[in-house]
Amino acid sequence: MFETRRGSGPAEMQSVFVKICGITNIEDAAWAIEVGADALGFNFWPRSPRYIRPEAAAGIIERLKAAAARAGRLPLLAGVFVDAPATEITGTVDSTGLDLAQIHGELPSGMILQSRDRKGADASACRPNVDTNVDAADMNVRATNGAATAGSGGVLQSRGCGAADAPMGPMFEGQSALSTRDRVDCPQPLPFWHALSAGPDLETRVRAAFAAGAQAVLVDTPSGAQRGGTGRVFDWSLVRGLPGRIVLAGGLSPENVAQAIRAARPWGVDACSRLESAPGRKDPAKVRAFVRAVREMEIQNG
Repeated sequence: MFETRRGSGPAEMQSVFVKICGITNIEDAAWAIEVGADALGFNFWPRSPRYIRPEAAAGIIERLKAAAARAGRLPLLAGVFVDAPATEITGTVDSTGLDLAQIHGELPSGMILQSRDRKGADASACRPNVDTNVDAADMNVRATNGAATAGSGGVLQSRGCGAADAPMGPMFEGQSALSTRDRVDCPQPLPFWHALSAGPDLETRVRAAFAAGAQAVLVDTPSGAQRGGTGRVFDWSLVRGLPGRIVLAGGLSPENVAQAIRAARPWGVDACSRLESAPGRKDPAKVRAFVRAVREMEIQNG
């Protein structure tokens, strides 16, 4: 799973990173992992119907890591934050055991920028037992201006360990790297994704996010004060051709995800509300069908 299908350029087919968001309980988390999700999202915005307390998320993550120690598979673990201050983001990530922050709204100025100097763990690219494939995204990134290329990547906050302790490839070069959970003896800088709404000047905003050090940019349906989770889609063609690792979100379901991937050619997809039986409770059949639809689409287009 997750092997690049090489072709002639950025539009080539590649395996798609699958994130299941809005996890609120261990049963949904374990099931998403079992059916092949690459990442899980925990929502720490108090106004969300999928809000989870950091203490509850920490309990789930502790159990997932204990199970992974036996079974050997743990997906990327992301925390969703909306207009949160820097101290809240870093404190929650550290206390729960998350791998990265997915930030909606403005990036907290107190957390950016510290240069990675082309080194450091890239949590988006290093899930255990899963190879990264960002060849198509890499080509797009290298085509951007110098401010948005791999060499200028930043991090949200230095957490005390020089990345030079372990030689690692630069962001977006598809090289293997160790995640924070793989180097418990040497904490790494905090990685982050930036979430943006589809709309005017999207490419400019995407380039700015990568210039600020984002490892991926999630593009969602504009939702105003609701901030996601609306179950509504947008024009997927707006995403096609954007530089870097783009995660497509907004109303994705087992029925439309293959069509969305063909239209947008994203690096990854993120699903939440359309996979639920009730807000905050996943429907196991829908979660399995969603992941299966992505993988079957890859086979058909391989």
